[in-house]
Amino acid sequence: MYVRAAGGVGAGGVDLHAHASGEPASLRADATPEPLRAMAGVAAPRMSRMASRFAQLAVLGASSCLRRLGGPPSPGTRVYLGTGLGDVAATDALYYCVMPPRSEAPPPARFATSGNNMAAFFVSQYAQLNSRNLTVSHAELSFECALDLALSDLSTGATEAALVGGVDETTLPREFYTRRFPVASDQAIGEGSAWLLLEPAGAAADPAPDALGAITGVRLLPSPSSPGAASWAAQVMQTLDALGPAHSHSGHNGLCPTGVTLTAGCGTGAEEIAALAAQLPACQQYCYLPYSGRFPTASALGVASLFALQWPSARTSLHVNRDASGRTGLVMIEVYGGS
Repeated sequence: MYVRAAGGVGAGGVDLHAHASGEPASLRADATPEPLRAMAGVAAPRMSRMASRFAQLAVLGASSCLRRLGGPPSPGTRVYLGTGLGDVAATDALYYCVMPPRSEAPPPARFATSGNNMAAFFVSQYAQLNSRNLTVSHAELSFECALDLALSDLSTGATEAALVGGVDETTLPREFYTRRFPVASDQAIGEGSAWLLLEPAGAAADPAPDALGAITGVRLLPSPSSPGAASWAAQVMQTLDALGPAHSHSGHNGLCPTGVTLTAGCGTGAEEIAALAAQLPACQQYCYLPYSGRFPTASALGVASLFALQWPSARTSLHVNRDASGRTGLVMIEVYGGS
């Protein structure tokens, strides 16, 4: 599936494309929940003031992506929003409002906009879409699951285009956050909202020249039968071999990338990455976690950054991630480069 646009925002609402001309700055401390309303108001002037910070973050990321199009997306584009934690801050505030000792009735508008699916609604409203919007949550693999669902719908013709993203916000204090998503004491908590606009081949007249690249496949694998990094790497390689050379060595317009660019999400350990890299030909590694910080859908920011950064030539990329149960998400990517 062609990637027609990609973008997003990281901690503090910093646009992903701001880093396109240089090395991304590392996140040296936990991201703080800085106010986003003013930035969201610039990106989406008609956005309701009742939209939560989580919804504002979602719209800011979608805006970064869609600004790269030559015009508005098709109204029939579906929205697929992956999130590991959802609208944590607004939901907790609502909970503490209605439960003892306060036991107050929440404002009707705040109650109506408290659902986790409201962020996808606000993205659809911002982009002036009239199709379905879906919210997918599966811990560390939330973005991968949303992407898998979108590719399935695109391949069957259920939708003409898909806006797929991953959104998670930070909260304070740190102990409040790590109860829901474990982050080591020496790792920075991040947040972000990153999106891809996907269209199948033939969805528009000759789309390839304007495409940034393609998502050539997504696979969700069960926990390997044997523990250890070597067993996991073997499972990944078996899956890639079964998919055929088109997913690991293909290029665009006759270009053949040299080697594979390997990226990995929060759930993948250093030993596992090393074991997999040793089996990939001429492997290069691209690590986005120092920039993004740790959060359930950091994968979305990592994948979007592959298309946002200016690579000198086409390349094949493989993004790997795991969840706490041992499941693996694979995203196979072609970046056309040279733009």
